[in-house]
Amino acid sequence: MEKEILKDKRREFIITSGKLAGLGICTCLFGSIIAACDKDGETVTAPEQPKPENYPVLSIASFAALASVGGIVKTMVMDKTGKPVNGGNPLIIYRMETNKFIVLDSICRHAGYQVDIPSSPSGDYVCPAHKAEFDTADGHTTTNGSAGTTVPPLLKYNSIYDSAENKLTIAI
Repeated sequence: MEKEILKDKRREFIITSGKLAGLGICTCLFGSIIAACDKDGETVTAPEQPKPENYPVLSIASFAALASVGGIVKTMVMDKTGKPVNGGNPLIIYRMETNKFIVLDSICRHAGYQVDIPSSPSGDYVCPAHKAEFDTADGHTTTNGSAGTTVPPLLKYNSIYDSAENKLTIAI
């Protein structure tokens, strides 16, 4: 009987110790989160966004593949000041219709690798890291490949095509 009482007290001690340790950990974590959020009145500003007058303008005539509907290129793009856009990563430009272009980021947001472009517009962009596939027309994920989780779509950028000048302005 005495063994049973000792066993119960030991069990109670272990449970109470566990609760107190958990409470201590939660208190520390909560304090760290609050401290991280408190910037002593500092104003946090968003990174400077490119101004429309600095948006890159591409001459479509410079890209033979874009001369006809269905053409696709992956290319580095510079803004009007000569700075690379998109963190220096190439953009994918797809001529969907005579006067409509789709501009996508070439980086898989799941794996961080540059996607491969298809040899024909009927194919999909493929991430070499985990074989996820992205729709050529809009960058949406068609297959998650071996990622094991849902793969986000490729980032899409707005663009304006000037058919008289045969130039594409990319809002990036």
